[in-house]
Amino acid sequence: MKIFSGLYGAAVCLGLLAASTPAHADKALPAYACAITSAHADGTLTGTRCEAKNGAPATGRITKTFAVWSPLTVLYTCTGGRAYTPDRITATGCTRLL
Repeated sequence: MKIFSGLYGAAVCLGLLAASTPAHADKALPAYACAITSAHADGTLTGTRCEAKNGAPATGRITKTFAVWSPLTVLYTCTGGRAYTPDRITATGCTRLL
């Protein structure tokens, strides 16, 4: 049951990040769904095999707060970085939420 509730919680969180109606389209948090994430104690993160969501840049500098999610029910918010999708992203100022 714990696995189900963890997956359900991540799905709900990602759904809240991704759900946007025309009235709320400007409030969706840019995000990256990555197959693998590797976080470090200094607040940096690397994600591999990533897909940009909700208007997150597919390549180049990331200047707005964004989310990083992996299928292992790990969710982070980060404040900056660079995108090289689909290969990888690098991020700074990251905090783990789930």
